[in-house]
Amino acid sequence: MLPLPIADGQCDLKALLAELGKRQIQQLLVEGGAAVIASFLKQNLADELRIYIAPKILGAAGAVSITDAMAQIANAVNLNNAAIKNFGSDICISGLCKHFDKSV
Repeated sequence: MLPLPIADGQCDLKALLAELGKRQIQQLLVEGGAAVIASFLKQNLADELRIYIAPKILGAAGAVSITDAMAQIANAVNLNNAAIKNFGSDICISGLCKHFDKSV
């Protein structure tokens, strides 16, 4: 167990990463849901993103509203050095988060 402080009602992610660093942990795979992943992105704590896409359509009768997501496009995370790889019928899109890519 790793007791951590609470920030804004949630686990303090910066404190988490600092504690993991003290324990010599240099890489962390975050495989969370939308709220966890969004927290890392909003706080600029993600260095690299890997997004896996399967050939499946979710939602009622294949209809998913993207209106809210499109309204937030100005707040999108830009990826640098993006790459696309196929794994059978699945796709992986990867890239460095803009704040981490030192070549920009």
